[in-house]
Amino acid sequence: MNVIRVQNCLQRLIDGDEGRRPDLSLNGTLTYLKVIWNYVEIFCSKVRTLYQRIVSPALVVHFLGIWNNFVLRDPRLSLKKNFISRETYQDNHFMPFCCYVDKVHG
Repeated sequence: MNVIRVQNCLQRLIDGDEGRRPDLSLNGTLTYLKVIWNYVEIFCSKVRTLYQRIVSPALVVHFLGIWNNFVLRDPRLSLKKNFISRETYQDNHFMPFCCYVDKVHG
């Protein structure tokens, strides 16, 4: 089973079909899967255009910003325990520019 099929299956479970009740608790899993898929596709896809290779990192960086903000605003959470390392977070902010430079000037 490939990632797209898994995403479609999760979406059907979230929406509720074939007599099943909608399961909104899977929204986070689907979002996480899409973010990881976009991250991997930046470097491994053989069919993505330059434009798509710029949009995908933007999606990943945007998601990380939302996650970071969520952790910062919840007093029960901490960046050290509930978020990725600072180095990884900063590296992902430079990724869109690096992908552009590699593809255009590489």
